[in-house]
Amino acid sequence: MVAFLVRRDRLCAGGAEGAPRGRSRPGTARVRRVARSTRIHALWPAIVVLAAVFAFLGGCRAAQPADVVPVLEVPIEDPLVDVARWDPRLRVFAVYATPDNFVGEALYPVPRILLRRSALVRLSRVQDRLASEGFGLVVYDGYRPWAVTKRMWDVIGDPDYVADPRRGSRHNRGMAVDVGLVDLAGALLPMPTPFDSFRPEAAADADVPPPGRHNRARLIEAMAAEGLRVLSSEWWHFDADGWREREVLDVALTAVPLLSDAEATRAGYLAGASDPGQPPSEAQRAGGAPSR
Repeated sequence: MVAFLVRRDRLCAGGAEGAPRGRSRPGTARVRRVARSTRIHALWPAIVVLAAVFAFLGGCRAAQPADVVPVLEVPIEDPLVDVARWDPRLRVFAVYATPDNFVGEALYPVPRILLRRSALVRLSRVQDRLASEGFGLVVYDGYRPWAVTKRMWDVIGDPDYVADPRRGSRHNRGMAVDVGLVDLAGALLPMPTPFDSFRPEAAADADVPPPGRHNRARLIEAMAAEGLRVLSSEWWHFDADGWREREVLDVALTAVPLLSDAEATRAGYLAGASDPGQPPSEAQRAGGAPSR
């Protein structure tokens, strides 16, 4: 019994039979090093994969464009112009100057719709085309200050319907316009959905019944003929060619000066300028027929 107890004490004190206290048996440290190395090698593929993933994500972040910095000054080149005073044939209904919109509050302080002159020239030419067929345009929105886009994004946050303010929108550039069709008496014509609808039928290629489908096709065709391209998710939204060349603006509607009476009088001739955004020719200034 005494021999057994002594043997037990040695085992407990030394950690292994026959080994002195505080030391391992010969070869034990090497076995531990090999085991540790084996575990590290087993984890190495996972470490490599994680490193690659983090590098990829870092590269994506680096490749993203920087957040847009909106311009606060009224533009001089290709200025913002009042739609109604430029071309009185264009009917204006400033939806965002009323609380009757998807945000539920008036977003504009005045019922005023502006566009860059080059875009408005194109829109007047669309009006010419449609008038010859017995139709006309109603304009719901045009230039939109960046701060308003930010407010819309805070409410809905869906890039199919509102631009991410970090990138800015084509409305912020004054190169996008929201329109519908009217008859020559100004009555709204049936379209696939009401303006600013978030239903699937609002898509520009949605399968919808006539007459909404026919009116949508008529509108898209007339707009495209003058360089205004429909947005795939919204039948009413059109972007003017050249929109990428214009800066994002955060200029209040009330800060943009009104057209003078003289400018408004000759706006019809400006609308017929052969080069969108360029001043009228001498013949046009003199009252000649606008070129088409």
